[in-house]
Amino acid sequence: NCLNHMPKNPLLPQSMLPDVPAPLLDQKMAWLANFRKHALGQFKEFGLPSAKLEKWRYVSTNVLEDAYAAVSKQPLTTTSAAPVSLENQPFSSLHADFNGIDLKFMTSPKEKGLQIETLFKGNKLNPALTENIFQGYLESIASTPSNSLCFLNGAIFTNGLLIKIAAGVKLDEPIHLFFHPAFNLMESWRHIVDIGDEASV
Repeated sequence: NCLNHMPKNPLLPQSMLPDVPAPLLDQKMAWLANFRKHALGQFKEFGLPSAKLEKWRYVSTNVLEDAYAAVSKQPLTTTSAAPVSLENQPFSSLHADFNGIDLKFMTSPKEKGLQIETLFKGNKLNPALTENIFQGYLESIASTPSNSLCFLNGAIFTNGLLIKIAAGVKLDEPIHLFFHPAFNLMESWRHIVDIGDEASV
């Protein structure tokens, strides 16, 4: 019933939602282009989430409408902001910076059973990820109106991180990830966190 009564999204900026993979995505991955088209179609069908949905009942979604009204007006220029200083941050050997393209570790993680990788390196799928595993992660989102923003993300994300903890691994120190967008506009990233059975992080 929710599906049938969700309104079409009047603020959908078509220029922001391409029907083909974004430049950073591997153009040879035909299934990914199809995935993005399907995700875009699902978002157009569901529209922005509203308080009428159980999962969004106590969340104000006005800011989403404001964001869509403004997002197409923002210039695509590189930012001059300096990276956030790590001084006075809680200490951990697992400090890493991600700007949407590159992942830089302050120190190399030595913990066995921990994997942190970018999904894409340049315009190619990271060799550490097999195509079928990546596809399985992306297609694990249930097709419901409550997940409409997940489908929007699926249509436009350009990169992201895979954080994988092997089964049984228990990390004593926290993982600190610092995100620094490379451009002065809304960027969409897809992060995948896979924690194995009996693992702790």
